[in-house]
Amino acid sequence: MQKVIVALLLALFSVPAVSVAQGGETVDEYRDIIENRCTSCHAAARIEQAMAEGSDITEILNKMQQMGAELTTRDKNILGVFWGSPLKAEKK
Repeated sequence: MQKVIVALLLALFSVPAVSVAQGGETVDEYRDIIENRCTSCHAAARIEQAMAEGSDITEILNKMQQMGAELTTRDKNILGVFWGSPLKAEKK
């Protein structure tokens, strides 16, 4: 199971920059937020674990903001769009 999750996460992070969601959000923006906003406080492994466990992104973002994380509305939208991808398909 761990190998599958790692493979899926690697696939997500290797998606070309041209990947654009319906609202214009890009995978590069998602990566940038993770690298510059999230991993300044904790390791990417913690994010990957939460994603693999299917944790609710809205709850996570609210908690992080209460702890001092500075996220714009666009940041939160982008994280919500790409959260769980490609793991979203696995849950259906």
